Amino acid sequence: MKKIIVAAVFATAILLIGVAWAQEISPTQGVFSGIVTKVDPEGRNFSVRGEGGERLFQWNRKTSIIGFPTIDGDTVLEFLKEGPAVKVFYTDAGNTRMAGRIEVKKGDIETLKGWEHPFGCGTSLC
Repeated sequence: MKKIIVAAVFATAILLIGVAWAQEISPTQGVFSGIVTKVDPEGRNFSVRGEGGERLFQWNRKTSIIGFPTIDGDTVLEFLKEGPAVKVFYTDAGNTRMAGRIEVKKGDIETLKGWEHPFGCGTSLC
């Protein structure tokens, strides 16, 4: 009976250590919005400046970019440029923030006034 109790305590301790270790190394997920300030094709990374400061993100072949049509090859490299507003969905594993999805924000009608519609007509005819 004593051996069964010792074995149960040992198994429980191993289980708790495994759970704590898994939580420690599991990547966290996050969302960050801002303006793309730099794109480095060779390093496969880009910087975004937002309310929380400037953050550096990596991308890989699994990273999708929303707001542009998909093509064969590296979609991020083809369409991500400096200047647009983006929302980045990423995983944070230590010092690396890996972008899983990048949403490029489209401008609304109000931002087009004075440029596309110089007389404030909007999308209707004057």
